[in-house]
Amino acid sequence: MAELNSIKVKIMICLTAALIWGSAFGQNKLLKKADGLFFEKKYTEAYAIYDKVYDKNPKREILLKMAECNYNTESYTTAQNYYAEFFKDSITISPLTDYENYAKTCKITGKINLAANAFAKIYQADQNNMSAKYNSEVCQMFLDSSNSIKVFNLDSNYNCITVDASESVDSAAAPHIYIWDMGDGSLIEGITVNYCYKNEGTYKIALSIRDRSNGNLRYNDTSLSVKINHSILNFNSPKRAKPYFVTDFYVSDSTIANCKILEYFWQMGDGIIHCDRKIKHKYSQANIYYVRLTVIAKNAEGNLRLFSSSRAIEIGTSLVPFKESSIYHLDNEK
Repeated sequence: MAELNSIKVKIMICLTAALIWGSAFGQNKLLKKADGLFFEKKYTEAYAIYDKVYDKNPKREILLKMAECNYNTESYTTAQNYYAEFFKDSITISPLTDYENYAKTCKITGKINLAANAFAKIYQADQNNMSAKYNSEVCQMFLDSSNSIKVFNLDSNYNCITVDASESVDSAAAPHIYIWDMGDGSLIEGITVNYCYKNEGTYKIALSIRDRSNGNLRYNDTSLSVKINHSILNFNSPKRAKPYFVTDFYVSDSTIANCKILEYFWQMGDGIIHCDRKIKHKYSQANIYYVRLTVIAKNAEGNLRLFSSSRAIEIGTSLVPFKESSIYHLDNEK
């Protein structure tokens, strides 16, 4: 009986070994097929096989191949996840090319802090890599400065003003006619006037007051100067969109005088950041989101500068964003 049991054990061991060998042989065969597809640049097909093999045999080299497949098909979010998993326990940043791709995916997917650190490590390892040096600097510049620079609100009535003389009205005096010279050739009557300028510039506004009873005119009774600035940086986006639908945001004709725009950072208002001139974004909840675009530009002297603009987008809701305007009270100014 003992001899029979020994024979059964030996048979089981042999069967197990055969199954393991067969499984390993099958996986190696699949890996060779995936490698061939990868060499032929059929990255989607190769990735499907690598993913299948990795589920049964999670080797780091397969993880790297899956990252490379997704990087080459521009599936940057998935690629970034695989690269991060591959390098998380690694002391070195080797292979350097793949680590550089990891840094690029961090930047593209808006993980700017990770990108800044990754590019800094690459430049530390290779002082001739000017691309890594540049990307490390611009990412760090955005992180350090984006919260302190002025943001131009594209929703505001930045070319419109309200001039108000109601506080200077003498209720005991005879009725008067208030005539505003807006400085661009327009004359408007009223105690309080809302006016929008067509062009940017500095305008001198003058208020003349006519006495209704005798017709006497106090010419230029009050005056002031206002400066109308249009946005330096503009971008295109819808005012309203639906949740779960892809929405386009892009910069078309926006130019900055004497500057060349180098980098685009989109903060979408839901915690997501994108980095490109044209982007697509999908919101998952109805709300009003304030989209902010920050660019890094190089001026004529070669210095880097930041410019930023924002705009509200309404996602599946009827809420109305607050609009700013400039109000001037002309009670003290002469």
